[in-house]
Amino acid sequence: MDQEDEGRSRTGVVSAGKEKPALAGLLMLAVALLGYAFYTRIDQARALLWPAAEPGAQAAPAPALPPRRGARIEATAAHPQAGQPIERPAPATGAGPQAAAVAPTPAPETTVLGPAAVEPAPTEPAPAPAPLSRLYAMPERSAQAPTPGKAGLVEALRRGELRLATPADFNRWKAAHRRNGGRPGRSFDERTSYLQGYVVRRDFVIPDGLNGAHSVFFLLEAGAPYPLGEAG
Repeated sequence: MDQEDEGRSRTGVVSAGKEKPALAGLLMLAVALLGYAFYTRIDQARALLWPAAEPGAQAAPAPALPPRRGARIEATAAHPQAGQPIERPAPATGAGPQAAAVAPTPAPETTVLGPAAVEPAPTEPAPAPAPLSRLYAMPERSAQAPTPGKAGLVEALRRGELRLATPADFNRWKAAHRRNGGRPGRSFDERTSYLQGYVVRRDFVIPDGLNGAHSVFFLLEAGAPYPLGEAG
């Protein structure tokens, strides 16, 4: 019995000693895989950040500078005539500076207002037009010549048939008119205020033409006859 237990314990030790190298190999394999994956990730990140750093990538060509005037330009290897220099004519030394073509500046637009005003030369004033003649002739009456009616009154005054009336004569007539039951109205006073009055002293014939602007009024003196003619 004791021998069987001892044999089993030895077998377990031996099996345990065989399992340890296998586990160590698995761990090393896992570490190697992780390292390889990490290294691959680093390469991918480096390729994204610095693509020129890759071994198969070519550097981009730098932009070519413009050649100087008159200088020789060497053909690149990609050109069919590689290796042959291209000659460009240099500017003539004896010729003067060439004038560059410059577009003419447009002239400012101007507005034509028309021909300039010219003052006319001074001329003599034109004669005044003749006054318009009247279409019909009117007899011009002298300011001093009296009308026929006025002339008759002047003759009656000279003969003593009439005399010029005064305000006192007119007031006496109005008083006598009121005593007889009459009453002169205000319109009568207004009409007679701007008319010339005469007092009839004896027989008298009223001349024609005493109307309108030549109207007059007559007062009868006591005992004088009523005048004849058209009283108006």
